[in-house]
Amino acid sequence: MSDNNEFGLTLDGLDRSDQLVPPGRWAVPATAMPQLSWGDLATVPGPGGRGWVIDEMTIAEPVEGANGEAGYLLVPMGESVAARRRGEENGEGMVAVMPRWEATQNIYVYRDESISGRRDALPEAAPAMLERVGSSMFEPPMLRPRPAVELPSFIGRRMRGVIEGKWVWCVPITEPYEAGDDINVDVVRMSTWPSVIYGQDVPTFTIPAHRLFTY
Repeated sequence: MSDNNEFGLTLDGLDRSDQLVPPGRWAVPATAMPQLSWGDLATVPGPGGRGWVIDEMTIAEPVEGANGEAGYLLVPMGESVAARRRGEENGEGMVAVMPRWEATQNIYVYRDESISGRRDALPEAAPAMLERVGSSMFEPPMLRPRPAVELPSFIGRRMRGVIEGKWVWCVPITEPYEAGDDINVDVVRMSTWPSVIYGQDVPTFTIPAHRLFTY
């Protein structure tokens, strides 16, 4: 996965760097997408088919089901990172983890909405909970950006901010702190977060706290 595309997703549309607020994200059926590849984030049904596990599973590989049904093997994002790390340390490549098979028709992937023109502020919104009330529980909700400053803490959360002129996924490694007249947060790219967990030095970036968003 590249630095500009931490989750292996293709983000079509306008250059996002000119937007002061990141775009919303729509859930797209995997059946409507080209074949997904290793590392893509997947959204899958919750227990008993109720609810959703959003962006916590990663694609391992396409595998047909017992009846020839198209599907994928999935692993939790954390297990995927740990397995890759153990494999690198042991010189064995990927170390096996317990995968979950899911039919392609049950998988969704999130994509940025298309936005016409520059967005300088969040649209008028209902309370955060009501924003996700949908007409059906059988499709994942649209995800809308929320200012990270509304959260009780920053460290370790998946967020979106502008690094080197591009909207990217990142993870804060500090809580907000005063820097002159600004209140800043230090972050790392999402793609380097696993290295941080294992104590490796990676590039860090400073972003004003009010310029970070979650979904």
